[in-house]
Amino acid sequence: MKLTFYEFDEQGRRVGGKKHTLGDGRITMVHDLCVTDNYYVLVLGSIKMDMSRLPSYMLGWTSIAECFAFDASLPVRVVLVPRNGGDDVPAIVADGDAAFFTFHHVNAHEEPDGRVVVQTAGWRSSDFSASVDSLSLDYWAGGQRSELYELTVDPRRHNGDGRAVARVERLLDDQTLEFPVVAPSAVSRRHTHVYAVGDRVHDVHLWGPPQALLKISLGAAEGGAPSVSRWVPPHERRVFLNEPLFVPRPGGCAEDDGWVLVTGVEAAAGGHGRLYILDARDLGAGPVATLRLPHALPLGLHGAFTSEYLGPDPRDAAVPRWREVATYRQISG
Repeated sequence: MKLTFYEFDEQGRRVGGKKHTLGDGRITMVHDLCVTDNYYVLVLGSIKMDMSRLPSYMLGWTSIAECFAFDASLPVRVVLVPRNGGDDVPAIVADGDAAFFTFHHVNAHEEPDGRVVVQTAGWRSSDFSASVDSLSLDYWAGGQRSELYELTVDPRRHNGDGRAVARVERLLDDQTLEFPVVAPSAVSRRHTHVYAVGDRVHDVHLWGPPQALLKISLGAAEGGAPSVSRWVPPHERRVFLNEPLFVPRPGGCAEDDGWVLVTGVEAAAGGHGRLYILDARDLGAGPVATLRLPHALPLGLHGAFTSEYLGPDPRDAAVPRWREVATYRQISG
C-alpha cells in the first residue's frame, strides 16, 4: 500500500511532503491522519480484506468498503512516518495491545522525552454494510461503540520483533463519540479540551446515534480522569447532530475561549436543519444563538469554518436559488 503526503502553506503552495509504502502486505483503509513536529501519524485499524466479497464488488453489488472485515486478532497499529529526510527514511511501526477501527482522530503531539501521543475515536468493531435504513435496536446494545482512545508510542522502546511499543488506553467507558475536534491553537500540541458529538444515553453498554454535543476536558496531570459536559437538544424535536466546529474568539488564548458550531437535523420537522452556536466555556447553558435553516439538511460528515464569505453574490439574479423538493422521507425511529 503506497501513501503520498502533501504539505501546503496558507497560500496553497506545496512546501513539503513525501512518499511511503506500508510494506508488510497489510491491506487497510486510511481515512485520517495527524501531524506532529517530526511525524505524519497514521493509525491502522483492525480490519482486513475479505476476498470472498470481491466478486460482489466487481459485479457492482457492494461497495469496496463492504469488502473490509473486522478482525479482532489484528492489533491496532500506529505508523510514524518521518517528515524530514528522504522517502527511504524508515517509518516507526508500533502495535498496540487492543483491537479497534478508527475513522477520525482527535489530535497528536510529541512529549519532551520523544514519546508520541495520539487520541482517536475508536470503534470496538466495524461493519461497513450497516446503514441507518437497516439498523435495529439490537445495534445500539454493545456492538461497535465508538469511544475515546489514547495511544502512546515510545520510539526508543522495542519488543522482540524490532517494533516499537504502543500503549493503548480507553479514556471513556460510558460515552460514545465521533467527529472529535480541538481548538486550532492546540493542533499538534498537548490539548486540554475535545469537542465531539455522541449519544445521549451515557451508559457503558447501551448507546445511540449522535444526539448530544460533548466537551471532554482532560485531567491536568498525565493520566488524570477526563470530565464530560454535554448539551442535548430538546427531546421532542428528535435532533441528530453533525460534526462540530470550534471557532476561536478573536484575541482569545484559551482552548475553550470561543464558540462551538454544530448543525442538527430535526427529524420531527421533516428533516429541516438548525445551526446551533454555543459558548465553548459553558455548553450546558445551551445555545447563545440558533439559526433555523429554510430547507432540509441531510446528515453529513465534515465541514469547515471561515471568517470570509466565499460564495457567489447573493444579490446576483443569475445565481441559482434553493428550491425545496415536494416531500422528504421521514427519518425512521
